[in-house]
Amino acid sequence: MDYFADVTGGIPTAHYMSDYRDFDGIKVPTKRRAYRRNEDNTPVANAPGVSIDISDVQFS
Repeated sequence: MDYFADVTGGIPTAHYMSDYRDFDGIKVPTKRRAYRRNEDNTPVANAPGVSIDISDVQFS
């Protein structure tokens, strides 16, 4: 997902989700990363701006 985040002043961002795992029969991405994008729209892969790792999911 590519976007410009208003809260960061419109910085071009590439957002990736990966490492899907099954929780109660539902596939959930357990890694989320957001990177600044270069002018050619490729991510600046060596420095994520946001890193989220999920280890447990419960649905109610």
